[in-house]
Amino acid sequence: MLKKIMTNNHDILILFIFIYSFNLLFYKLINYQSMKTLIKSLAMLVILLGISGCEGLRDDAYIEIKLLNNSMDPVHLWVDNTESIDPSNRVNPGLNRTVTVKPVEFTTTIIVFAGRNGETLTSTSFEANMGAKVKVIFDGYSLSAF
Repeated sequence: MLKKIMTNNHDILILFIFIYSFNLLFYKLINYQSMKTLIKSLAMLVILLGISGCEGLRDDAYIEIKLLNNSMDPVHLWVDNTESIDPSNRVNPGLNRTVTVKPVEFTTTIIVFAGRNGETLTSTSFEANMGAKVKVIFDGYSLSAF
């Protein structure tokens, strides 16, 4: 459950604000020493989750995919389940774009497509682990992942 709640630093800040607000509301109901202990315990819990590898707190919980067009013509390069053929993923010859994917599991299969004029030309699939940086090159005929 914490993986879904704590996905970035913004979520952690919101959690701390919520805890702080809760403590202010019930300050009169709980004696000072109990509240001090509660705040220390919650801070230690968040630190422990970060150290233990809770993926929602880690920057390397993503896969970075650099899509490079090494052909002579513009082409659309996109990643399955995150986007589809669209003007926003058109890559001109010699240029690239980067897509960041948050996988559900540590190792996941990624499928990348290349297309033109609304039609898929080719695709490739590969497995990547969280934290991986993968380069996918379109040469005009096929896609290759490195």
